[in-house]
Amino acid sequence: MLNYTGQEIFCVHGYQVDAVSCRAWKLSLFFVRHVWKKLQKVGVNDMTSPAQSVYRRNKVEKRLQAWSEENR
Repeated sequence: MLNYTGQEIFCVHGYQVDAVSCRAWKLSLFFVRHVWKKLQKVGVNDMTSPAQSVYRRNKVEKRLQAWSEENR
């Protein structure tokens, strides 16, 4: 939460809305620490990332927008 001129602003990273990041965070944490780092070193790109996929990015943005409208 940020406070700006008397208003509260709620900020999140888009990936936090992703089902994998939300529900399987322990598995994701293990994978990133022990597997993903090694894959990146050999040149594997993450095509599931919202930053890399327009479809996933739009899906995450729509979820965030719907949530913010519901929660004012």
